[in-house]
Amino acid sequence: MSYFSEESSVQAVNARMGPEVDARLRTVMTSLVAHLHAFAKETNLTQAEWELGIDFLTRTGQICSGERQEFILLSDVLGLSMLVDAINNRRPAGATENTVFGPFHVADAPFRAAGDSISLDGKGESCLFEGRVLVVVEALQHLLDQGDMQFSEAAWFQARDTLREAADELRQQVYLNRASRWRRP
Repeated sequence: MSYFSEESSVQAVNARMGPEVDARLRTVMTSLVAHLHAFAKETNLTQAEWELGIDFLTRTGQICSGERQEFILLSDVLGLSMLVDAINNRRPAGATENTVFGPFHVADAPFRAAGDSISLDGKGESCLFEGRVLVVVEALQHLLDQGDMQFSEAAWFQARDTLREAADELRQQVYLNRASRWRRP
């Protein structure tokens, strides 16, 4: 086993992985260790900064639950979610950039007609959103032909009075209040 020092830290840690580790997991973890150690060395990370980082991650984990996954939100804030989506869903030049579903996305939001309000309770100020989806249709036509893809646009807006921790029934009622989908003509 390698002796751990500042210079040999990556090799020492990665040498601890046993031979039974899945090849892909080994690739990911050895790279993670190398980049994490390079970050600590590049920034000359102090003990106090390391402790603050550990405390931040601990507190993030403590507020996670079955319905609330704060590490996904952290991934969003760091841009990692978008990067992973872009890597795994590469698009041709000129296509609309990828996006990921945010924490307030409602998968089964009702379809509405263009111009309909998505506020079911009538509360709050009205706001008009206009936009267009840009896609390279030729590059995606085979998906449409196979029925693997349909064009739709979705919108969801978080109300100030909505609690993410609400009970399932209340959550569905509140979330569907400001969520909608529209089919492209």
